[in-house]
Amino acid sequence: MKKLLLPFILMITSMTCMAQFNFGAGLETDFDILGIKGQIHYQIDDTWAGQVSGTLFFSDFNPTMLNFDAHYRLASIGSGEEIRLNGIGGFNYWSSGVEGAGGELGFNLGGNVTFPVTDQLDGFVEPKVTLISNAAFFMSFGVYF
Repeated sequence: MKKLLLPFILMITSMTCMAQFNFGAGLETDFDILGIKGQIHYQIDDTWAGQVSGTLFFSDFNPTMLNFDAHYRLASIGSGEEIRLNGIGGFNYWSSGVEGAGGELGFNLGGNVTFPVTDQLDGFVEPKVTLISNAAFFMSFGVYF
């Protein structure tokens, strides 16, 4: 058992070193309410990434949304792959902010376009459909640091 532990630790360490974390911030809306969004983007390899994001919406009840999404690279545009087009699929937790009302679990399906703004910042636009008790369209935009 101890012989397997060292190779396993080395494998996890090398995967973590090759992977890239980005932190992001932006705005998200369903065109009725607006919210502020924070996210952590983890690039696993050239085609796959994982993302966790949370949004606090500005309204009377302060609803919140938490997303766990997988990103799959569909295409790259430009010589240095400056513009990246990704498909998104994942899970969603929505809380209405109303006291006594429970949260709902749902699914996300959408896309992500990432493009360079400066050498240190990438911009993003994410349209997605969230399927909970009904379907809702959300649009978010912001920057990755």
